Amino acid sequence: MLDEGERVHLLHRLSPRARTARFVDRGALPRLRNGLALLVGALVVFFSDYHERLPLLAPALVLFALPTLVGAVRDALPVWCVQICDEYNEIEVEIPLARREVEEDADRRAQFLRGLEDAIEAAQQQEYYGDG
Repeated sequence: MLDEGERVHLLHRLSPRARTARFVDRGALPRLRNGLALLVGALVVFFSDYHERLPLLAPALVLFALPTLVGAVRDALPVWCVQICDEYNEIEVEIPLARREVEEDADRRAQFLRGLEDAIEAAQQQEYYGDG
Protein backbone atom coordinates (compact mmCIF):
# COMPACT_ATOMS: atom_id res chain seq x y z
CA MET A 1 0.00 0.00 0.00
CA LEU A 2 1.28 3.45 -0.78
CA ASP A 3 1.95 5.73 2.15
CA GLU A 4 3.65 9.01 2.76
CA GLY A 5 6.59 9.59 5.00
CA GLU A 6 10.33 9.54 5.21
CA ARG A 7 12.58 6.56 5.83
CA VAL A 8 16.31 6.27 5.42
CA HIS A 9 17.67 3.44 3.30
CA LEU A 10 21.35 2.70 2.79
CA LEU A 11 22.04 2.65 -0.93
CA HIS A 12 24.21 -0.44 -0.80
CA ARG A 13 21.29 -2.38 0.76
CA LEU A 14 18.95 -1.66 -2.19
CA SER A 15 18.58 -3.62 -5.39
CA PRO A 16 19.79 -1.61 -8.40
CA ARG A 17 16.91 -2.94 -10.52
CA ALA A 18 13.64 -1.08 -10.11
CA ARG A 19 10.41 -2.62 -11.36
CA THR A 20 6.98 -1.32 -12.26
CA ALA A 21 3.79 -2.79 -10.87
CA ARG A 22 0.09 -2.03 -10.70
CA PHE A 23 -1.38 -0.89 -7.42
CA VAL A 24 -5.04 -0.74 -6.35
CA ASP A 25 -6.04 1.06 -3.17
CA ARG A 26 -7.44 -1.55 -0.78
CA GLY A 27 -9.55 1.03 1.03
CA ALA A 28 -11.54 1.84 -2.12
CA LEU A 29 -13.87 -1.16 -1.90
CA PRO A 30 -15.28 -0.35 1.58
CA ARG A 31 -15.79 3.28 0.52
CA LEU A 32 -17.54 2.08 -2.63
CA ARG A 33 -19.86 -0.10 -0.53
CA ASN A 34 -20.62 2.81 1.81
CA GLY A 35 -21.44 5.10 -1.10
CA LEU A 36 -23.69 2.50 -2.69
CA ALA A 37 -25.43 1.90 0.64
CA LEU A 38 -26.13 5.63 0.96
CA LEU A 39 -27.44 5.74 -2.60
CA VAL A 40 -29.70 2.72 -2.04
CA GLY A 41 -30.87 4.31 1.21
CA ALA A 42 -31.75 7.47 -0.70
CA LEU A 43 -33.79 5.45 -3.19
CA VAL A 44 -35.61 3.57 -0.41
CA VAL A 45 -36.43 6.82 1.39
CA PHE A 46 -37.55 8.49 -1.85
CA PHE A 47 -40.06 5.74 -2.67
CA SER A 48 -41.28 5.20 0.90
CA ASP A 49 -43.79 6.94 3.14
CA TYR A 50 -40.93 8.78 4.87
CA HIS A 51 -40.44 10.93 1.79
CA GLU A 52 -43.66 12.88 2.53
CA ARG A 53 -42.58 13.59 6.12
CA LEU A 54 -38.86 14.17 5.38
CA PRO A 55 -38.69 15.46 1.80
CA LEU A 56 -35.04 16.56 2.03
CA LEU A 57 -33.67 13.29 3.42
CA ALA A 58 -33.31 11.53 0.05
CA PRO A 59 -31.48 14.47 -1.61
CA ALA A 60 -29.23 14.79 1.45
CA LEU A 61 -28.32 11.10 1.25
CA VAL A 62 -27.54 11.49 -2.45
CA LEU A 63 -25.33 14.51 -1.68
CA PHE A 64 -23.39 12.38 0.83
CA ALA A 65 -23.24 9.38 -1.51
CA LEU A 66 -21.92 11.07 -4.67
CA PRO A 67 -18.56 12.36 -3.37
CA THR A 68 -17.95 9.04 -1.63
CA LEU A 69 -18.73 7.10 -4.81
CA VAL A 70 -16.67 9.35 -7.08
CA GLY A 71 -13.64 9.15 -4.77
CA ALA A 72 -13.97 5.39 -4.36
CA VAL A 73 -14.25 4.76 -8.10
CA ARG A 74 -11.22 6.98 -8.74
CA ASP A 75 -9.21 5.17 -6.07
CA ALA A 76 -10.33 1.73 -7.31
CA LEU A 77 -8.68 2.34 -10.68
CA PRO A 78 -5.23 0.73 -10.84
CA VAL A 79 -2.20 3.00 -10.58
CA TRP A 80 1.22 2.11 -11.95
CA CYS A 81 4.11 2.61 -9.58
CA VAL A 82 7.87 2.09 -9.55
CA GLN A 83 8.99 -0.29 -6.83
CA ILE A 84 12.47 -0.16 -5.36
CA CYS A 85 13.39 -3.29 -3.42
CA ASP A 86 16.07 -4.20 -0.94
CA GLU A 87 18.72 -6.87 -1.39
CA TYR A 88 16.19 -9.55 -0.36
CA ASN A 89 13.65 -8.40 -2.97
CA GLU A 90 11.33 -6.88 -0.33
CA ILE A 91 9.61 -3.68 -1.47
CA GLU A 92 11.09 -0.66 0.30
CA VAL A 93 9.69 2.24 -1.74
CA GLU A 94 6.75 2.63 -4.11
CA ILE A 95 6.62 5.73 -6.28
CA PRO A 96 3.25 6.24 -8.00
CA LEU A 97 3.28 7.25 -11.65
CA ALA A 98 0.98 9.79 -13.22
CA ARG A 99 -2.15 8.25 -14.71
CA ARG A 100 -1.45 9.94 -18.03
CA GLU A 101 2.31 10.11 -18.21
CA VAL A 102 3.62 12.19 -21.11
CA GLU A 103 6.79 11.24 -22.97
CA GLU A 104 8.82 13.96 -21.25
CA ASP A 105 7.86 12.59 -17.82
CA ALA A 106 8.69 9.04 -18.92
CA ASP A 107 12.12 10.22 -20.10
CA ARG A 108 12.76 11.99 -16.78
CA ARG A 109 11.67 8.90 -14.86
CA ALA A 110 13.98 6.67 -16.93
CA GLN A 111 16.86 9.11 -16.39
CA PHE A 112 16.18 9.17 -12.62
CA LEU A 113 16.08 5.37 -12.45
CA ARG A 114 19.35 5.09 -14.42
CA GLY A 115 20.98 7.57 -12.04
CA LEU A 116 19.62 5.69 -9.03
CA GLU A 117 20.86 2.39 -10.45
CA ASP A 118 24.33 3.85 -10.99
CA ALA A 119 24.37 5.33 -7.46
CA ILE A 120 23.29 2.02 -5.90
CA GLU A 121 25.89 0.05 -7.86
CA ALA A 122 28.61 2.57 -6.89
CA ALA A 123 27.57 2.35 -3.21
CA GLN A 124 27.66 -1.44 -3.38
CA GLN A 125 31.11 -1.37 -4.96
CA GLN A 126 32.32 1.01 -2.25
CA GLU A 127 30.77 -1.01 0.60
CA TYR A 128 31.77 -4.47 -0.52
CA TYR A 129 35.03 -3.91 -2.39
CA GLY A 130 36.35 -0.63 -1.01
CA ASP A 131 38.01 2.04 -3.16
CA GLY A 132 40.21 -0.18 -5.22
